[in-house]
Amino acid sequence: MNILKNNLKFNCFQFFLIMAGITILITVIILAINPNRQKADIRNAQRKIDVNNILNAVYQQGVNNNGYIEPNIMISSESCWESSPKTEICKTGGNCKDLTNLSSLTINDQYLTTLPMDPNNTNPNGTGYKIIKNINEKISVCSIYSERGIIIYSAR
Repeated sequence: MNILKNNLKFNCFQFFLIMAGITILITVIILAINPNRQKADIRNAQRKIDVNNILNAVYQQGVNNNGYIEPNIMISSESCWESSPKTEICKTGGNCKDLTNLSSLTINDQYLTTLPMDPNNTNPNGTGYKIIKNINEKISVCSIYSERGIIIYSAR
């Protein structure tokens, strides 16, 4: 009878030890997978693509028009993400008052079919992307709403 009690206690101890191990394993797996982080990374990847597409379209328009670059791009001495709210790109079909109008890029779908929209954009008329030109004519495009502290921009 005494042997059975000791055996039963040992089995309960083993059970709790295994449960603790499984709990730790599940916790590590959830932290490694972290769906919110994965979603943020996917949105940031899309932002990188959008920023490059906008910048490529602006330069392609310049190439096709003998170096004529869209005149609505503001000149700024600040970095793209610190620049004035007026440097935010106006969305296709939006009210472009106090925003940068790049609608010429979407005429006849020549450079872009529509201006890309940031997934977390809160401005009803903006895209969630900014564009500036520095005094040396270098153009920068950046994302306003990038996640996880990552700065997303492209410049040339």
